[in-house]
Amino acid sequence: MASQPSTRSSSSSASTACTATSTATQYLVHFVHRHLDFRKCDFDSSLIAQNLSPSSIYAASNFDMLRPFLICTFPDDETATKVAKSTVLIKHIYKVNSVGETTEDCVAKSKPFTSSPTESWKIVFDTFASKFTKSEQSKIMHQFIDLHKPSGPVKMKDPTTTMSIIHEYPVKISGAPMYPRFDHSGSPIPSNVDRPPLSVYFCSNFAAGGRDLVEKYTLKKRTYLGPTSMDNELSLIMCNAALTRPQSYVLDPFVGTGSILFSASVLGGICVGTDIDTRVLKGKGEGGVMRNFLDCNLPLPEIIRGDNSLHSRLFRSREVYDSIVTDPPYGIRAGARKSGTTENRRKPIPDEHRHDHIPQTQVYPVGDVMADLLTVAARGLKVGGRLVYLIPSLKDFEEGDLPTHECLELKWVCYQPLGLLLGRRMVVMKKVKGWVEEKEEEWKEKCWPNGKESADKVEKLREQMAEAAKKERAEGEKQGWGGKLHKTKKQRKKEMRNEVELKKFTD
Repeated sequence: MASQPSTRSSSSSASTACTATSTATQYLVHFVHRHLDFRKCDFDSSLIAQNLSPSSIYAASNFDMLRPFLICTFPDDETATKVAKSTVLIKHIYKVNSVGETTEDCVAKSKPFTSSPTESWKIVFDTFASKFTKSEQSKIMHQFIDLHKPSGPVKMKDPTTTMSIIHEYPVKISGAPMYPRFDHSGSPIPSNVDRPPLSVYFCSNFAAGGRDLVEKYTLKKRTYLGPTSMDNELSLIMCNAALTRPQSYVLDPFVGTGSILFSASVLGGICVGTDIDTRVLKGKGEGGVMRNFLDCNLPLPEIIRGDNSLHSRLFRSREVYDSIVTDPPYGIRAGARKSGTTENRRKPIPDEHRHDHIPQTQVYPVGDVMADLLTVAARGLKVGGRLVYLIPSLKDFEEGDLPTHECLELKWVCYQPLGLLLGRRMVVMKKVKGWVEEKEEEWKEKCWPNGKESADKVEKLREQMAEAAKKERAEGEKQGWGGKLHKTKKQRKKEMRNEVELKKFTD
């Protein structure tokens, strides 16, 4: 990558993964176990939006993709709260009282957690990738209570102070415990019961993360949707990666049903969108793109029926946008179109039909889509502004195949697997150089680093998926799988039940 190494960090040792970066007030950040490869980009973007350097908040070597906890040092409580609320993948932020490698170590390092006899309190027991019995939980909680002997009253509902005891254990990338303490029947697994945790944290509850926006604006609650409507969580992550904040100008040149601009509006952005398909923008009686904004009392975006390949004809102003966030059409669910026709003749449009006329369009090759998108970003973004887009790809797609532009610097590439073969990458670029009109064509020609080979990896994605599936099926038949991997879920379940019954019978 240009300036940011891959977001996948190697596993650190248990003793160093969550080491504090300072002796100042420490905060424990708890991430949700979702979109693991997007986690660091999401968090760092929130820090940068608050004018904070990530290196001053935490040590990069301590950030582990498979560990949801990270100890940080914020300047003050207000800043920590703002970062928590703006980071989509943060579940909670705690104030650290003590951290230990074992329960006993954490208890020994802990400090009194109440300051007066009238201060009410309670202790909550929590674990990650493990389970403890009620008696085990009670025993551990009483170790802290017996040591500090808080004099205030216990209050289970709305106490003044809520303390959490968190035991962190290793987890697989799927989210399943690596060393479960109990099996499916509830019986303890001897080899895992006494296994020490990665870390034990004793913390006071401080601030909730930005997860409320994910549920509040979920697609299930929207009136106007389409087959390309983006998941609310991912669109919020994209807008956060673009540093979208109140009063920032945001453009989506492939607006579709408006999912991305909706999330940008939620974050306070002033939104502008274009799309070539008026039918998608207007909808069929649902109110079109504007319907969801009206339902949620959000500021309405400025929407224009426009062709991205002719963007400079629509917008003459340059360097006005703080961010461009989009999901370009690649032909997987919806193919890209641009103005024009393959025929050499043009038909005049009668005046009485101009108000509802749908102009002719032709195929918009993916290579041109991306070249035009980067040109629009280089022309329209302010220096320092960000371009964030999604690009689908197979496993063999490399970061060196991504389109480039002299005015844009690659900052992040985050991968989301969608299946065994297909995935998509969120690409974040920053404008570092001013636009030069005379070099437009020269820069466009250099867009794809490996020329047609790079463009074809996206252009011919469907054909590549079909070819890869054929190879996998052929390999399966050679290995004696008998096409088992390509049967339906119902068929596989039935075969598994039959195998179990046969095993019982033979036993």
